[in-house]
Amino acid sequence: MLQKRYTTTIAVLTAVLLPFSLIAEEKVDLYTMHRIRAEEQANSKVMDTLFYLTDVNGPRLTNSPGFFASADWIVGRLKEYGISAKLEKWGPFGRSWQLKKFYAAMVTPQYQPLIGFPLAWTASTNGPVTAEAVIAQVYTDADMEKWKGKLKGKIVLFNHAFDKQLAAQGLGGDAYGQAVTYRGAGPSLAASAGSVGLLGAK
Repeated sequence: MLQKRYTTTIAVLTAVLLPFSLIAEEKVDLYTMHRIRAEEQANSKVMDTLFYLTDVNGPRLTNSPGFFASADWIVGRLKEYGISAKLEKWGPFGRSWQLKKFYAAMVTPQYQPLIGFPLAWTASTNGPVTAEAVIAQVYTDADMEKWKGKLKGKIVLFNHAFDKQLAAQGLGGDAYGQAVTYRGAGPSLAASAGSVGLLGAK
């Protein structure tokens, strides 16, 4: 009986001490670690990279001039780092879209400029458009029935609140997806009803 207890105790001690012995044998290259930290703190290129991808090359919508300019810049930078890189062909994708100019303002009862940005692939207005604004939450065919015949020639204003509670639960992608659904359906339905424009709050 004593012999059995002794054997069990030795086995347990061996199992517990073995990982510690492996850790003790691990060699940490502190010199290399300090060099990596010093490089990150003194010579980081993160903000430079972000600047060139956003401010210099601008929006990078798929297949757009900004997309290809950014891709070319990335390949060039990687080659400077000594990394072999090249662009690969893909597609077909279809037509792309690029914003040339956008302007919006409220003209009555007082002038007020509006800060905004067109949705990608929005068609051009072929010149300034001035029309009466109407608030209409049009997201479904049922919503359109309520506004049948009332949106022609109007600029539609709508808003769908972003679900912050859902995002706070770690489901930010789902919350964003819900908002995108309304953001896409609203303009299409309003346009089918004859509206000349749509403004949606983000």
